[in-house]
Amino acid sequence: MAKAMWNGAVIAESDDTIVVEGDHYFPGTTPSGTASTSDPEPAHGSDSG
Repeated sequence: MAKAMWNGAVIAESDDTIVVEGDHYFPGTTPSGTASTSDPEPAHGSDSG
C-alpha cells in the first residue's frame, strides 16, 4: 500500500496507484470521494529515492 505523508500526518493511502518511472500516483479522488487537484503528485515513501 502506498502512503503519502505531510508533516507526519497520512494525507493519502491506496492500493490502487499508478506507477510512472518509479513514482506512485494516487487516483483522481480522495478517500472522501471529492476531486483532488488535476495534476497528480508523486508519493515519495521511504523506499523511493
